[in-house]
Amino acid sequence: MPVRMTLAAVMAILLLAPQAAARDVYKWIDANGKVHYGDRPAAAAEKVDVRVTEPIPDEDAAARDEKTRRLLKQLEQERAEDAEAQARVAEEKATRRNNCLKARDLLEKYRTASYLYEDTEGKDHRVLTKEERAGAEAAAQKDVDKWCGQGG
Repeated sequence: MPVRMTLAAVMAILLLAPQAAARDVYKWIDANGKVHYGDRPAAAAEKVDVRVTEPIPDEDAAARDEKTRRLLKQLEQERAEDAEAQARVAEEKATRRNNCLKARDLLEKYRTASYLYEDTEGKDHRVLTKEERAGAEAAAQKDVDKWCGQGG
């Protein structure tokens, strides 16, 4: 039964819809000179001829929609590329910061150590000469300059 009632309600709406759209429109001016429009005539109201027309189909709408979709897709792709580039820059900064800290730490160890030595095969270590130590410190300073910027 509910299906029949629903069907009857839909049919009634469809039959009454054209009548609702075909109602008359009236125009009148009140005592203050204000113009009013309504579906019920007031005193001294005149009937207004209102033409309801179907909207003109926009043949270019599909082309505009497609262009909009392409532009939105391109914008989305550009945003993704920007996000990737920002992530790469952040990763490079983190790597640089980490390498800078390591280079500074190594240079500080070289400068404060009593002596520097070289590991050799076996149990003995070879202590670096003054020239070799200066070369090691210079190399460590180059790493600091490279990763931390000039002056480290």
